[in-house]
Amino acid sequence: MPDTAPASATAVLLEAFKRTPGLVETALDGLSEDDLTRRVDPDANTIAWLVWHTARMQDGQVTRAERSLGRDDAEQVWTAQGFAGRFRLPVGDREVGYGMDSDQVAEIVAPAELLTAYHQAVNDHTLEFLGGLGAEGYDRVVDEHWDPPVTLLARLVSIEQDAVQHLGQAAFVRGVLQRT
Repeated sequence: MPDTAPASATAVLLEAFKRTPGLVETALDGLSEDDLTRRVDPDANTIAWLVWHTARMQDGQVTRAERSLGRDDAEQVWTAQGFAGRFRLPVGDREVGYGMDSDQVAEIVAPAELLTAYHQAVNDHTLEFLGGLGAEGYDRVVDEHWDPPVTLLARLVSIEQDAVQHLGQAAFVRGVLQRT
């Protein structure tokens, strides 16, 4: 008879985040830079932007969560591992893509290999962070700007769900572009 004990929050989150690199691979595999920046309409998000934004949001939010737990030296993978310089984008180091207009989205240009490497580095950092969490930390409030205030568990679920949604959009865009 299988064990029916519920999985820990950490185990569930680890399992979920371990799946996102496969979604990135599915979205990017075999695409050129031109493919990655094509749009399904003049203002649609590109695959490059969707994958970059997914990684940037995860990077920034996980780092903020680390800092909320007292890890004041936590730094985003974007700067700590030199990805900001490798991408050479016309955006600041704190930019994550939220609220970008169509022209700004068009400026996010990068090869699939770099997008994959950045997402993988962010995901590895996320998995390391999750592996070091104890159950008692999940109830800690990490953002008081919402009503109700956001706990670490709610924020981590939100990060993962946002990643899955955007990577699904990238796969959808890929499918549409391949048929047109």
